[in-house]
Amino acid sequence: MASDSVLAGLMESAPSLAVSRRDRFVVFSDLHIGNGESRDDFLLSSPLLMNALERYYLPGRFTLILNGDIEELWRFRLAEIRRRWQEFYELLAAFAREKRLERIAGNHDAELALRGDAFPAPRLLEALRLELEYGSLLLFHGHQPSRFLSRFPGLSAWGLRHLATPAGIRSFSVSRSNHKRFLVEKRIYAFARAARIIALIGHTHRPLFE
Repeated sequence: MASDSVLAGLMESAPSLAVSRRDRFVVFSDLHIGNGESRDDFLLSSPLLMNALERYYLPGRFTLILNGDIEELWRFRLAEIRRRWQEFYELLAAFAREKRLERIAGNHDAELALRGDAFPAPRLLEALRLELEYGSLLLFHGHQPSRFLSRFPGLSAWGLRHLATPAGIRSFSVSRSNHKRFLVEKRIYAFARAARIIALIGHTHRPLFE
Protein backbone atom coordinates (compact mmCIF):
# COMPACT_ATOMS: atom_id res chain seq x y z
CA MET A 1 0.00 0.00 0.00
CA ALA A 2 1.09 3.59 -0.58
CA SER A 3 0.74 4.37 3.11
CA ASP A 4 3.31 1.63 3.90
CA SER A 5 6.00 3.38 1.86
CA VAL A 6 5.10 6.75 3.43
CA LEU A 7 5.41 5.32 6.93
CA ALA A 8 8.63 3.48 6.06
CA GLY A 9 10.12 6.73 4.81
CA LEU A 10 8.93 8.47 7.94
CA MET A 11 10.65 5.90 10.13
CA GLU A 12 13.92 6.04 8.17
CA SER A 13 14.12 9.84 8.18
CA ALA A 14 13.13 10.40 11.82
CA PRO A 15 15.90 11.62 14.14
CA SER A 16 16.48 9.36 17.12
CA LEU A 17 17.04 9.79 20.83
CA ALA A 18 18.71 7.13 22.96
CA VAL A 19 16.59 6.51 26.06
CA SER A 20 17.82 5.09 29.36
CA ARG A 21 15.81 3.79 32.30
CA ARG A 22 16.35 7.11 34.09
CA ASP A 23 14.77 9.22 31.33
CA ARG A 24 11.17 10.41 31.69
CA PHE A 25 8.89 11.46 28.86
CA VAL A 26 5.36 12.82 28.59
CA VAL A 27 3.51 13.11 25.28
CA PHE A 28 0.57 15.37 24.46
CA SER A 29 -1.19 15.82 21.14
CA ASP A 30 -4.37 17.30 19.64
CA LEU A 31 -4.76 20.27 21.96
CA HIS A 32 -6.23 22.26 19.04
CA ILE A 33 -5.50 25.58 20.73
CA GLY A 34 -7.57 28.47 19.46
CA ASN A 35 -8.14 32.12 20.32
CA GLY A 36 -9.69 31.62 23.76
CA GLU A 37 -13.28 32.10 22.65
CA SER A 38 -16.11 29.58 22.67
CA ARG A 39 -14.89 27.53 19.69
CA ASP A 40 -11.46 27.00 21.27
CA ASP A 41 -11.10 23.30 22.17
CA PHE A 42 -8.27 24.14 24.60
CA LEU A 43 -10.32 26.50 26.73
CA LEU A 44 -11.79 24.02 29.23
CA SER A 45 -8.74 21.75 29.57
CA SER A 46 -6.08 24.48 29.73
CA PRO A 47 -6.05 24.97 33.55
CA LEU A 48 -5.56 21.25 34.17
CA LEU A 49 -2.82 20.85 31.56
CA MET A 50 -0.87 23.97 32.51
CA ASN A 51 -1.06 23.06 36.20
CA ALA A 52 0.28 19.56 35.47
CA LEU A 53 3.11 20.93 33.34
CA GLU A 54 4.14 23.57 35.87
CA ARG A 55 3.80 21.57 39.08
CA TYR A 56 4.67 18.02 38.03
CA TYR A 57 6.26 17.49 34.62
CA LEU A 58 8.64 20.47 34.64
CA PRO A 59 10.08 19.98 38.16
CA GLY A 60 10.01 16.23 37.56
CA ARG A 61 12.46 16.71 34.68
CA PHE A 62 10.24 15.11 32.06
CA THR A 63 10.98 15.63 28.39
CA LEU A 64 7.81 17.02 26.85
CA ILE A 65 6.89 15.80 23.37
CA LEU A 66 4.11 17.64 21.53
CA ASN A 67 2.83 15.16 18.97
CA GLY A 68 0.97 17.36 16.50
CA ASP A 69 -2.18 19.48 16.22
CA ILE A 70 -1.13 21.65 19.13
CA GLU A 71 -2.45 24.82 17.48
CA GLU A 72 -5.73 24.79 15.55
CA LEU A 73 -4.52 26.61 12.44
CA TRP A 74 -7.39 25.38 10.27
CA ARG A 75 -9.73 27.73 12.16
CA PHE A 76 -7.58 30.36 13.87
CA ARG A 77 -4.61 32.54 13.04
CA LEU A 78 -1.30 31.80 14.72
CA ALA A 79 -0.78 35.36 15.97
CA GLU A 80 -4.09 35.43 17.87
CA ILE A 81 -3.44 31.99 19.37
CA ARG A 82 -0.02 32.99 20.70
CA ARG A 83 -1.32 36.31 21.98
CA ARG A 84 -4.16 34.66 23.95
CA TRP A 85 -2.11 31.75 25.33
CA GLN A 86 1.14 33.52 26.18
CA GLU A 87 1.27 31.83 29.60
CA PHE A 88 1.13 28.39 27.97
CA TYR A 89 3.97 29.22 25.57
CA GLU A 90 6.05 30.49 28.49
CA LEU A 91 5.66 27.05 30.09
CA LEU A 92 6.80 25.38 26.87
CA ALA A 93 9.76 27.74 26.73
CA ALA A 94 10.78 26.61 30.22
CA PHE A 95 11.03 23.02 28.93
CA ALA A 96 12.94 24.27 25.87
CA ARG A 97 15.51 26.12 28.00
CA GLU A 98 16.31 22.83 29.71
CA LYS A 99 16.55 21.08 26.31
CA ARG A 100 13.53 18.96 27.15
CA LEU A 101 11.04 19.96 24.47
CA GLU A 102 10.33 18.31 21.11
CA ARG A 103 7.62 19.30 18.62
CA ILE A 104 6.12 17.10 15.91
CA ALA A 105 3.81 18.56 13.26
CA GLY A 106 0.26 17.37 12.71
CA ASN A 107 -2.20 18.16 9.94
CA HIS A 108 -3.97 21.01 11.77
CA ASP A 109 -0.67 22.78 12.53
CA ALA A 110 1.15 21.86 9.31
CA GLU A 111 1.32 25.57 8.50
CA LEU A 112 4.17 25.77 11.02
CA ALA A 113 6.32 23.51 8.84
CA LEU A 114 5.66 25.74 5.83
CA ARG A 115 6.73 28.75 7.91
CA GLY A 116 9.75 26.98 9.41
CA ASP A 117 8.32 27.93 12.81
CA ALA A 118 8.97 25.60 15.75
CA PHE A 119 8.49 28.20 18.52
CA PRO A 120 9.42 27.72 21.28
CA ALA A 121 11.00 24.35 20.49
CA PRO A 122 14.42 24.14 18.83
CA ARG A 123 13.01 22.17 15.87
CA LEU A 124 9.80 20.94 14.29
CA LEU A 125 9.80 17.30 13.26
CA GLU A 126 7.59 15.00 11.26
CA ALA A 127 8.50 12.04 13.46
CA LEU A 128 10.83 11.09 16.31
CA ARG A 129 12.34 7.74 17.23
CA LEU A 130 13.02 6.81 20.82
CA GLU A 131 15.62 4.03 20.95
CA LEU A 132 14.88 1.86 23.97
CA GLU A 133 16.81 -1.11 25.23
CA TYR A 134 14.13 -3.46 23.90
CA GLY A 135 13.50 -1.73 20.55
CA SER A 136 12.25 1.43 18.87
CA LEU A 137 9.26 3.63 19.59
CA LEU A 138 8.22 5.84 16.67
CA LEU A 139 6.23 8.96 17.48
CA PHE A 140 4.32 10.76 14.72
CA HIS A 141 0.99 12.49 14.55
CA GLY A 142 -0.85 9.83 12.56
CA HIS A 143 -2.33 11.67 9.57
CA GLN A 144 0.37 10.38 7.22
CA PRO A 145 -1.58 7.36 5.89
CA SER A 146 -3.97 9.89 4.32
CA ARG A 147 -2.41 10.80 0.98
CA PHE A 148 -4.53 13.94 0.69
CA LEU A 149 -3.63 15.30 4.13
CA SER A 150 0.05 14.57 3.60
CA ARG A 151 0.25 16.20 0.18
CA PHE A 152 -2.20 19.10 0.51
CA PRO A 153 -2.38 20.19 4.17
CA GLY A 154 -2.94 23.82 3.22
CA LEU A 155 -5.97 23.10 1.04
CA SER A 156 -7.93 21.51 3.87
CA ALA A 157 -7.00 24.37 6.18
CA TRP A 158 -8.09 27.00 3.66
CA GLY A 159 -11.45 25.32 3.06
CA LEU A 160 -12.25 25.01 6.75
CA ARG A 161 -11.12 28.52 7.71
CA HIS A 162 -12.70 30.43 4.82
CA LEU A 163 -15.72 28.30 3.86
CA ALA A 164 -16.81 25.87 6.55
CA THR A 165 -16.21 28.03 9.64
CA PRO A 166 -18.09 31.13 8.39
CA ALA A 167 -20.96 28.87 7.30
CA GLY A 168 -21.09 27.13 10.68
CA ILE A 169 -20.15 23.73 9.24
CA ARG A 170 -18.34 21.42 11.60
CA SER A 171 -15.03 19.86 10.61
CA PHE A 172 -15.28 16.48 8.90
CA SER A 173 -12.04 15.36 10.54
CA VAL A 174 -10.97 11.79 11.14
CA SER A 175 -11.68 12.22 14.86
CA ARG A 176 -15.43 12.49 14.09
CA SER A 177 -15.65 9.36 11.92
CA ASN A 178 -15.35 5.88 13.41
CA HIS A 179 -14.72 4.44 9.95
CA LYS A 180 -11.87 6.85 9.20
CA ARG A 181 -10.35 6.36 12.64
CA PHE A 182 -10.42 2.59 12.23
CA LEU A 183 -8.70 2.74 8.84
CA VAL A 184 -5.92 5.01 10.12
CA GLU A 185 -5.33 2.88 13.21
CA LYS A 186 -5.45 -0.37 11.23
CA ARG A 187 -2.84 0.83 8.69
CA ILE A 188 -0.48 2.16 11.32
CA TYR A 189 -0.82 -0.93 13.48
CA ALA A 190 -0.12 -3.21 10.51
CA PHE A 191 2.97 -1.18 9.62
CA ALA A 192 4.29 -1.13 13.19
CA ARG A 193 3.78 -4.86 13.55
CA ALA A 194 5.61 -5.61 10.29
CA ALA A 195 8.45 -3.22 11.19
CA ARG A 196 8.63 -4.65 14.73
CA ILE A 197 8.38 -1.25 16.39
CA ILE A 198 5.96 0.52 18.71
CA ALA A 199 4.06 3.40 17.07
CA LEU A 200 2.63 6.21 19.18
CA ILE A 201 0.21 8.57 17.42
CA GLY A 202 -2.48 11.15 18.14
CA HIS A 203 -4.84 12.23 15.36
CA THR A 204 -7.78 9.90 16.02
CA HIS A 205 -8.61 11.44 19.43
CA ARG A 206 -9.18 8.17 21.23
CA PRO A 207 -7.12 5.82 23.40
CA LEU A 208 -6.27 2.51 21.80
CA PHE A 209 -3.59 -0.07 22.59
CA GLU A 210 -2.79 -3.19 20.58
